[in-house]
Amino acid sequence: MKPLRHETSIEGDGYPLYKRRGLYPLEIHGSSYNDEWIVPTSPYLILKFNCHLNMEICGMISAIKYLYRYIFKEPDRANLNIESANEHDEIRQHLNTRYVSAPQSVYRIFEYPLQGKSHTVYRLAVHLPDFQTIYFAQGREGESVSRAQESLTTLTAYFRLNARCAEIFDGASRPESSVDARNLYYFQIPEHFTFSRNRGWTPRRGGGKQLGRMYTVSPGDTERYGLRILLLNTRRKTSFEDLRTVDGTLHHSFVDAVKAAGFLDDDTYLGQSLQEAVQYQSAATIRSCFACLMFLRRSPSTRSMGLIRRCGVSRFRPPRDSQRTGGLFGVL
Repeated sequence: MKPLRHETSIEGDGYPLYKRRGLYPLEIHGSSYNDEWIVPTSPYLILKFNCHLNMEICGMISAIKYLYRYIFKEPDRANLNIESANEHDEIRQHLNTRYVSAPQSVYRIFEYPLQGKSHTVYRLAVHLPDFQTIYFAQGREGESVSRAQESLTTLTAYFRLNARCAEIFDGASRPESSVDARNLYYFQIPEHFTFSRNRGWTPRRGGGKQLGRMYTVSPGDTERYGLRILLLNTRRKTSFEDLRTVDGTLHHSFVDAVKAAGFLDDDTYLGQSLQEAVQYQSAATIRSCFACLMFLRRSPSTRSMGLIRRCGVSRFRPPRDSQRTGGLFGVL
């Protein structure tokens, strides 16, 4: 049951409050009903699809993250137990199965699209030196390790691309591309280049629109988190050592380099991390991210607490029972 209103408005959390004037009350079985009881819907869509259908306006990008979770969530699962009168083996007879309905099966078989977007998103690796992911088949581990040492990742290829651009644009050679990768941040590279494990990044010749996005790194993984901060804020780097070098000093760790560069002097990284998490993470994950960031900050300032409120983290409070214990969410 929704309150009556004279106009439609979008709240700060992205959910709309629709106009409900209550002009035409209807009495059913002795009870009076009006617009307060009507769910958001579209008569056109109901007529077109001939089914029960609700519709909501997506006022903010954060409102669609739950839509994607429902579409791509795992199917229903069922536990089956096969009993035999002659043989009793609980381990072999217990099956963990999934249930796929007929409409979902047909939709998958005919490969109908599940979603559409104007740009494709290319995920960029964020790994420490010699810690890239390796895929191997059983019995061929040595071959896979050797192949991984020769192949490129998006990050190592990014370093090589910057070094190649330095030779091309600073030397007498003719540029193979009008785009100097040294002027781009790591996440901007897919907009102008395409990647292959053998050739690395090569100039884009055409095709669809593409955006780069680095893998999310938990603040609890401090070294990779520091590496990600450096990749977000620095350019022209040609190696991991170059990335750890600040003002001519090679630092021992990425976290030390981040501190030396001054990226942790203010609360900017707090807001960036929380704003990113609020867009697509679950409430429990957002609370965990918030706690890790507060631990890294050690002494949250008044400005950082205001920044946290503006990011909307206070909307993801824990259940009421856990709030009784107090903590940081109690002051939000």
